[in-house]
Amino acid sequence: MRHHRLRRRLSPTIQQLQRPLLRLPRRRPLRLPHTGRRVHLPVLLGKFAIRKGSGEAGRFRGSDGVIRRIRFLEPPSAGILSNHRKVPPFGIVGGESGQVGRNWVERADGSREELASTEEVAMAAGDVLVIETPGGGGWGEAEPE
Repeated sequence: MRHHRLRRRLSPTIQQLQRPLLRLPRRRPLRLPHTGRRVHLPVLLGKFAIRKGSGEAGRFRGSDGVIRRIRFLEPPSAGILSNHRKVPPFGIVGGESGQVGRNWVERADGSREELASTEEVAMAAGDVLVIETPGGGGWGEAEPE
């Protein structure tokens, strides 16, 4: 097997992992674009970008996480349920551990409130929820450069 094929299996792209699934009766799952979320939620997706360097070294590098910035247009409450905020994703077969993720709220008044991995927080109009997902751990011993 060629290395690039193995790498794709071990390290899927962020586009494959981060889009939500919509299941319809007796049909295959559909991938919704991120702009479609606003139809049901009063939010604006301000940023959705790859978190460069968050996946760590190994023979095959771990996948990078993402950064999401979600601006609330109405004052709902927001809940977050996330993993790897204190303990990083581990590497396998000698690969290095990935970086931990972080969650916080940037308030409309300019203050910043750090969030735990599992928390519910009251939001106000203009507040921004920032989610940095963890990077994946590497696989295998890193080759010397």
